[in-house]
Amino acid sequence: MRISAIVLFACGIANVQSSEAPSSQFDGKWSVKLVCDDVKENGSVVKGYTFVFDVDVKGGRLKGQYGQLGAPASVEYIGVIQPDGNVDITAGGRTGRPEHSVGGRDSGTLYSYQMTGKFDRTFGRATRTTLRPCEATFTKE
Repeated sequence: MRISAIVLFACGIANVQSSEAPSSQFDGKWSVKLVCDDVKENGSVVKGYTFVFDVDVKGGRLKGQYGQLGAPASVEYIGVIQPDGNVDITAGGRTGRPEHSVGGRDSGTLYSYQMTGKFDRTFGRATRTTLRPCEATFTKE
C-alpha cells in the first residue's frame, strides 16, 4: 500500500511538471501601478486611489497581489498574456475605506472586476472594463 502511494505521488508530480506552461517573452517580475481616478456618483465624488505592487509572469500566466489577501484594501490579479501581448486580467479583493468605494461599500466588502490590455517585452497597460475608470501600467523589472 505504501509503495502504491509513493508511485501515485511521483506520477502526480510528473503530471504537474509536464503541465507547466512553456516560457514566454513576458515571463519575469513586473511592477504595477494601478490608478483609479475620482468618479462622480449621485452628485458626490468617490475618491480615487493608487496601488503599487508586483506581479510575476510565468509561462504567460500573470499573478500578484496588493496588500494582505482577505484584508481591507487588497486586490489579487490573475491573468493570461497571449503570445501577441493581449492580456485579460481578473481582479478581486476587499474594499478599503467607504469614501474610495463606488456605492460607499463597507470596508472589507468583497469585489471583483475585469481588465483588458496589451503588453510588449518591457511595458504593459490594462484598463478596467466596469464600474469606474482604472488603469494599470506594468513595467518589467
